Amino acid sequence: MIAKKLPIVVGLNRSQDASITIFHGNEHHGSIQKERLTHIKHDWGKVNDLSLYKKVFPILHHPVDLIVECFSSDVEIKNEKLYIEEIENTFKLADGYQRIHMSHHLAHLYSTLSASRYDRGAGLVIDFQGSYTKDITEAYPPTSPADGLEVASFYSFLGSNITCIHKHIWNGDRNHPEGLGMFYNFLSKCFYTGDGKEGKVMGLASHGKMMDLPDLDVEGGNVYIGREWIDIFKQTALYDFSANKKTFQEKADLAATGQMKFQQALLKITQWLQQTTQEKNLCYSGGCALNVIGNSFIRQNSGFNSVFIPPAPGDGGTSIGCALYGLQHIIKKPSNFVWANDYLGPAQPIGHIEDTVSRYPSLTIERPSNLEERCAHLLHEGQVAALFQERSEFGPRALGNRSIIADPRYGVTKFWINQFIKGREWYRPIAPVVLEEDAATYFDLHDPSPFMLYTAQIKRKYERELEAIRHNDNSARVQTVNEQMNPFLYRVIKNFKVLSSIGIVLNTSFNLKGDTIVETVEEAIDSFSKKPFHCLIVPPYLITKKNPPENILQISDIYYD
Repeated sequence: MIAKKLPIVVGLNRSQDASITIFHGNEHHGSIQKERLTHIKHDWGKVNDLSLYKKVFPILHHPVDLIVECFSSDVEIKNEKLYIEEIENTFKLADGYQRIHMSHHLAHLYSTLSASRYDRGAGLVIDFQGSYTKDITEAYPPTSPADGLEVASFYSFLGSNITCIHKHIWNGDRNHPEGLGMFYNFLSKCFYTGDGKEGKVMGLASHGKMMDLPDLDVEGGNVYIGREWIDIFKQTALYDFSANKKTFQEKADLAATGQMKFQQALLKITQWLQQTTQEKNLCYSGGCALNVIGNSFIRQNSGFNSVFIPPAPGDGGTSIGCALYGLQHIIKKPSNFVWANDYLGPAQPIGHIEDTVSRYPSLTIERPSNLEERCAHLLHEGQVAALFQERSEFGPRALGNRSIIADPRYGVTKFWINQFIKGREWYRPIAPVVLEEDAATYFDLHDPSPFMLYTAQIKRKYERELEAIRHNDNSARVQTVNEQMNPFLYRVIKNFKVLSSIGIVLNTSFNLKGDTIVETVEEAIDSFSKKPFHCLIVPPYLITKKNPPENILQISDIYYD
């Protein structure tokens, strides 16, 4: 039963990576990105979203007290009248119900600020583009130009007192792009069509060498893109990854150069922010905070002692920022929310799993008494496992609840997953998840990295022993795990370490080519049945195939030495 004396607060991102977050009183109830329900990657906010969300969050059948919406600079804000009608037609609204909207960068800021638990510090938001100046709902210093779009925002905060100290406003002329988010977006479009391909560029960059191209122009917090780069961005037909006009190495060289120029400019603006605010803690959000190489660069060199980046720093995470803002400033309740893990999705029942598996004649299901040990043995034998646990990750990284896991020691494992399961480019890296207490043994990493948002160099003695998770430059995008955060995954890795002497397993997102990460157990079983996984782990169940794929170690010439 829902105790109605506690208010229900809903945060909605109505733009790209549409999402919802719900608080019941000051307790977080659930968050999900729309793409997990529609299977359309980076799905946009549209009318009729609310009916989708209502199906997976029964709490939305109760009266809603407050809705806080976030729009960006896209056309969705023009549909505001339709959204109001949808709210009134879909939800029960409490007496005294309120609806407000907040600007894009402010929502990003609250997604990291409130969850960081810093008492004071600096805030940084960088993305492709945020709200138009006419729609910004916060005070900020006068800028030139006065009208345009926010592409970066800079803050200081002390307790609940937040001050915007600067905004980089772009005039909207695409022939003269500005800002780090726009730079990397245009760089990714040199190689791939569509949005959301920046991660591919980071993987490609590890194979490249530096080209003789200019640095980006940095003036305080503003970043300007020089003519030479703009000319390159007009040559997408040359660098298109599906074409053969440039070699793989030439494409990798451009990606590596763009990545280096990005992180050098990011370092300059974070150093400027630290020197301007004299703060020691940094809260960083926006799409650019998904650049794990840049994140590591500033954590090590910016002058900030501590950096907090939320698990969902992109647009999807703004629904959390909206809800937290509404809870604290409209409802006037302190938040208990600490983003200690990212398993924020709706609870997924598995009580019917045996009936579901019975509809697949090729599958078998059992309930082992020693599941963690059994799984560790299967990984050690060369099997590739899909792992499904109750609540899905909210952000874009699979962190052990919707993951593919395997032995990290063999290069053939990475090839098998990229080629035969996920159907993606051979060069795409796969991440390690390591026992938190062992991270410094294998990696040049001295702080936890629970959200897979930083890279680290592999210690030299382990470079050749971790082929499946090693980038071409001997780095890895590391996730650390402890027993409190994900007990089952932690215990699997502990058992795997007993067998292999390595406290790491490979971890990548559980999705097939062109699809989003699986959300329900039915989707997990269906995906498992279609591709050459060896087993599906749904604690306390283990699902296998009557005719399993070949053992990848037995068909490989690559052996652990």
